[in-house]
Amino acid sequence: MKHSSSLVAGMVLGVLCCAVNSWAVTITATVDRDPVRLDESFTLVFAAEGSVDSGPDFQSLEQDFDILHQSQSTNMSFIHGQMSNTRQWTLVLMPQRLGELIIPPISFGNDHSAMMRVTVISGHPAQAGARSEELFVEVEAKPRRAFVQEQILYTARLYRAVNIENASLTEPTMNDSDVVIKKLGEDRTFQTQRDSLRYHVVERRYVLFPQRSGTLTIDPVVFTGQIVPQGRSFFSQRSGQTKRVRSDAITLEILPIPSSFHGATWLPARDMQLAETWPQNSPQFIVGEPVTRTLSVVAEGLTSAQLPVINSTVPSSIKQYPDQPVSKDAETHQGIIGIREEKVALIPGQAGNLILPAIEIPWWNTQTNTMKTARLPEREIFVELGEGMTNELGNHRESSSEELAASIDVVSSSSDVVQSQEGAYEVGVWQWMTGLLVIGWLITSVLFWRYRRGNQSISSDARKDVSISRRSVERTLKSACERGDVHAAKVALLEWSKFQWPDNTPKAIGAISERASEPFCGEICRLNRALYGHESAVWKGESLWLSLKQSMEEDTTTSKDTPNNLEPLWLT
Repeated sequence: MKHSSSLVAGMVLGVLCCAVNSWAVTITATVDRDPVRLDESFTLVFAAEGSVDSGPDFQSLEQDFDILHQSQSTNMSFIHGQMSNTRQWTLVLMPQRLGELIIPPISFGNDHSAMMRVTVISGHPAQAGARSEELFVEVEAKPRRAFVQEQILYTARLYRAVNIENASLTEPTMNDSDVVIKKLGEDRTFQTQRDSLRYHVVERRYVLFPQRSGTLTIDPVVFTGQIVPQGRSFFSQRSGQTKRVRSDAITLEILPIPSSFHGATWLPARDMQLAETWPQNSPQFIVGEPVTRTLSVVAEGLTSAQLPVINSTVPSSIKQYPDQPVSKDAETHQGIIGIREEKVALIPGQAGNLILPAIEIPWWNTQTNTMKTARLPEREIFVELGEGMTNELGNHRESSSEELAASIDVVSSSSDVVQSQEGAYEVGVWQWMTGLLVIGWLITSVLFWRYRRGNQSISSDARKDVSISRRSVERTLKSACERGDVHAAKVALLEWSKFQWPDNTPKAIGAISERASEPFCGEICRLNRALYGHESAVWKGESLWLSLKQSMEEDTTTSKDTPNNLEPLWLT
């Protein structure tokens, strides 16, 4: 019995050991900037999702860093019904020496963080005058010599060696009101040491985009605040001294567009890339079926508002249906990254090998002062025929052959009439005139019969063409719904509406929903929300196709019971 209990205890211990290994917590470590200066503090944050075995031991950090402050916090949240528990340990460190310093792995019981490296560079040189004061503002702008519409990074730093309250810092102003200015991210705080004084620093950054050449002057920014007296208690009524300090003004030289640039749109950037993506790595092109092509341009140092339209040309046999472009700006330590994305639905009209021409956008590299071209190379595609498309074309050719034979019969009848006209010259004048009248009546009858027959043939041919085209569009819409492709479904639905309402075609899918009945109307509204809302990842197109098919079947039944002088709502 004792042996059995020991065995069970050993099994339980083994399971617990496995569980402990499987429940190991990942510890991540991040710093607020890198590199850092020797006389500046920086923030190191350790984060763990879940519970750790024990508290951290930061003693190993003291070999290369002074720990100025440390704190911890816990954040609990519920996501999709599951609780998430994140703990953070925040440390303010000051490096003790220059070079590449190592932040060693920190132990949290059985869990450890990864090793990190931080580069420490030399501090600011000691300067006389304002740098020994307890409160001052420094500003800088890069580059000092820039082109029109080029990004300029402007930074303002408030240094204080005293406690302050009721503080404010003015926004930068310039002698040119047309300059576009944008605050970059949130304020950053750190500590530094100048001339034996330790300062708390608040850093605020902006990006500027000058719109015309010449001299640009950035006026001083002004700080206003109250200095808190030392030793003031909570119950003290003594107020601090209000102090106002201002930075230096900065003068920049703004250059015009260089004559060596030949692009349609002036684009001064640090870097620019042009890319394309498809729903599949190797897109399949089928006649009459849409394929979504996504084109994007990414520019470092430009806003999305500065980026041009991506002009893409395609062969004449391909129809293009562009969607609304998407523009956004990303912020980094180097400034703004502008992004423009355009989605275009391509619908091939014929089979065979086709070439999508190359796309080029000239831009100006501000790092090398040379003109560059962002280029997307040409792409060769092969377009296939869809299923059943060959048979439909064959039926169309047979109907054309029958109509041609009918035309030949009409021509033969006309020839016989002409021969009878020639024989009428052998009789007398009255007989000749009578025969001429008869022949004219016969010719008129034949021409009238031929005219009606021709119109019927044309009408029949047109109906067959419309029927073939409509079936092709319906196949395209069904395929897009089955794939869950919202953009292709939108294009196909608009094409289908041209056949449904040829005299008053809707211009948007919202207008289609106003003419449709449930459940088709509701499915169109869901497609609209998926296109312009946040449901594109979960849209299911099968319901849209089934509701459309149901509506067409119901309207077919209704049309059989409708009098001839009334047109049914849905045409099938």
